[in-house]
Amino acid sequence: MSYSKTNNSITQVRHRRGSGAPGISLAAHGFLEDGTPALQFADAIALDLGGDEREPLAALDRLYQRTGRWAELAEILAREAEGAESDEERATFLLRRGDAREHAGDPAGAVGAYRELVELAPTHETGRRALERLLANPALCADIAAILEPLYEGQGLDGPLADLLETRLSMEGSASERAAILE
Repeated sequence: MSYSKTNNSITQVRHRRGSGAPGISLAAHGFLEDGTPALQFADAIALDLGGDEREPLAALDRLYQRTGRWAELAEILAREAEGAESDEERATFLLRRGDAREHAGDPAGAVGAYRELVELAPTHETGRRALERLLANPALCADIAAILEPLYEGQGLDGPLADLLETRLSMEGSASERAAILE
C-alpha cells in the first residue's frame, strides 16, 4: 500500500470520526491487518484520540502488542486505565502497562505503573511480585522499598518485610544510613 493511499485512508477515517460516525475502530479494523501501513495509521490515530474512546484504544492496544511496540503500548494502556469502568479493569491495565514498560527497557516507568497498581489494590499479588522482581535493580531499590514496606506492614507480612529490610541494609553504604533503616 502506498503512502498516499495510507494517508488518504487516515484522512477518510478522521473525516468519518469528525462527522459523528460510530467508532473509529470499525473503520480501522480491516486496515489494521495491512502491517506496516497499519503502524502509520495507528500513529496518526493515537494523536487524535481521547481517553474515553475504548474501542479505538483497544484496537491500538492489540496492534502495539502484536508488533512489540512496547513504549507506545504503555501509553495506550495508561489511557485505557484512565477510562476503565472498574477498579479491577484499571488494575489489569496498570499491570499490563508495567509489563510493557519493562519490555521497553524502562524499569523506572514499570515501577511507576506498579506503584499505581498497588495503591489502587494493595493486596494485588502479581503487582507486588513484579515490584519484588525489580527490587534486584540497585538504582530502583530505595523507591521500591518505599512502596513495599508499608504494604508488608499493612498486611502483616513479616517474613517479606524482614527480607526487604535486609536487602536495604546490604545496599546502604554508611553506618548512619543503615541505622536509619533499623529505626
